[in-house]
Amino acid sequence: MAELSGRDLNRRNFLLGSTFTAAAYSAPVLLAITVPTPAIAARASTQRISRADVEVIRSTVRHFERLGRKYGGGRTREQVVQFLNTQAKVALDGQYTEQVGRELFAGVAQATWLAALTSADAGRHALAQRYYTQALNLSLHAGDRPYAANVLADMSREAIDLANGTDNDTDRVRTAQHAAALGRAAVQVADQRATPVVTSYLHSIEARGFALLGDATATNRAVADAQRAFERAGGAEPDWLGHYGEPDLLADVGQCLRDTGRPQQGVALLEQAYRALPSDRVTARAKTQVHLAAGYLALRDFEQAEAVTGQALTAIAGLASTRTVERVRALQHRARRSGRDRRLAAIDERIGVFLRELA
Repeated sequence: MAELSGRDLNRRNFLLGSTFTAAAYSAPVLLAITVPTPAIAARASTQRISRADVEVIRSTVRHFERLGRKYGGGRTREQVVQFLNTQAKVALDGQYTEQVGRELFAGVAQATWLAALTSADAGRHALAQRYYTQALNLSLHAGDRPYAANVLADMSREAIDLANGTDNDTDRVRTAQHAAALGRAAVQVADQRATPVVTSYLHSIEARGFALLGDATATNRAVADAQRAFERAGGAEPDWLGHYGEPDLLADVGQCLRDTGRPQQGVALLEQAYRALPSDRVTARAKTQVHLAAGYLALRDFEQAEAVTGQALTAIAGLASTRTVERVRALQHRARRSGRDRRLAAIDERIGVFLRELA
């Protein structure tokens, strides 16, 4: 991990020309499902690591995460990678007991996940893929299977976004298949150890993968599992999923319904989600507007799709989030596939102007 983050810091264009390949996740996913959790041995060193040091790592990750959700991951990526590099060296060189070692590895896994998330948000998907794989391995070494499942779910989300963004039908289906497999693997890896909200989140991502494939039966089953799990919520939940609440579940389910032939129900849930999202969740609100505009396209309510698209573009203009811009491109593809209409042409043109201004 120290080597990967070090190369990232020292080579500005590290892996910039590489291509994201969802199939590259197959080997680490297989290991996550089949290989027992390895033990972490205590380490002797002059630099003693305590639980307080681990808590600082987790708190710092949450701080950077909040900034990314408000301003876009592109604004924080470099600082996150620098922080990760420092903490990875601590994990290599520090002294700790076996228990503190597990907690330390779990904390570094969270920092690595954030490096993946901010890299994806900056449009560096091949680099994000490397970080996600490392985060998965660290989580498993820490014995934190729910967090390993969270990493797999984020791998699935990345594949979903990339599948939605391609015009090539073959690539879209292939990437969607991997997205669904990753979502299913996330549920398996959690192995009934996850809390209700974490379980709900994992099933909602599983459902989104199936919806992308157009498998309504599997989607409905996963959505029902997500809703049942969320209804059990009420106890303590991990801080790393503290942002995920009812609005997020509504948005995930809304996208599933939109993509499996029930756009009217999907739009209703997406509208409800958007209204309920807090104002500081700027990136979430912007992407929900993009998903909502896509829902109106599916409903063939082109006038409303045009209006919501304009609102989304205004919100996205201030974000440092290439990933959100990629969602806008995917929306443009949807508009072009929706037929011939002056309002569709207006959406296409407005998005085109927006993208040219960013170039």
